[in-house]
Amino acid sequence: RQAAMAVTGASLWDLSALLDKSWIHMGDGDRYTMHRLARQYALDRFDREHEMLSEEPVTEVYRRHCHYFADLSSELSVFDDDAPPIPPAEADNIQLAWRTALSHEDWAALARIAVGLDFIMETWWHPQMLPLLQASIDRLQAHVKSTVAADAEQRTEDVIGLARLLGVAGKFHTHLGNKQESIVVLSQAKEMMRPVWRSDEESRLLYAIITAELGFALYYDGQFERAAGILFEILPYYEEMGMASAICSLHIHLALIHD
Repeated sequence: RQAAMAVTGASLWDLSALLDKSWIHMGDGDRYTMHRLARQYALDRFDREHEMLSEEPVTEVYRRHCHYFADLSSELSVFDDDAPPIPPAEADNIQLAWRTALSHEDWAALARIAVGLDFIMETWWHPQMLPLLQASIDRLQAHVKSTVAADAEQRTEDVIGLARLLGVAGKFHTHLGNKQESIVVLSQAKEMMRPVWRSDEESRLLYAIITAELGFALYYDGQFERAAGILFEILPYYEEMGMASAICSLHIHLALIHD
């Protein structure tokens, strides 16, 4: 309901009228649903008539949708043990926001979306995400290289967003069994974060996550000595941040290495 009101500008009265006429239906968890044919009809009318009737560009609606779900994605975390799995419909909305951010080169929105991708991929793996992920990395990498040094603050945010995307790609390759590719990508992410990881707590956490994932990838590849060095390096940061589940995972891998 909140998303419908924020993106479309509809009031509760408007939504109630659509419910009464069965254009939309109330589903689980205070979510609206639409029949597939009704959705397609509405999208066709929207693309053809929205700008004429409202004098608002269609792209502005997609921008609001993108920013709403970018903000939602930025609040997701794999370290929130009480967080329920994300519904497929929500993941679809975040993926649409992701595509919009990429097509409009909205790097700030893309960086916010990247925050929640770890959580989305932990709970809802989808092979179609890998080409989109690689395209995002390529485009943002080109943007970072072209950013002038004078815009240092924005460039740092873009670098952190790119490191997040690389970190997610590394986990994706680990999940798919692409061990060498995972190590290469996670090593790139770690090196990218090295100059900026001390800037704030969020950057420190991201550096710790990427470094731990690299350690796990090395472990799965049989490079136990390198894995142990990486995991021992990052263990104090997890202990300092009091992240019990992550600490437990690190200790298990270290114990297996030494066995």
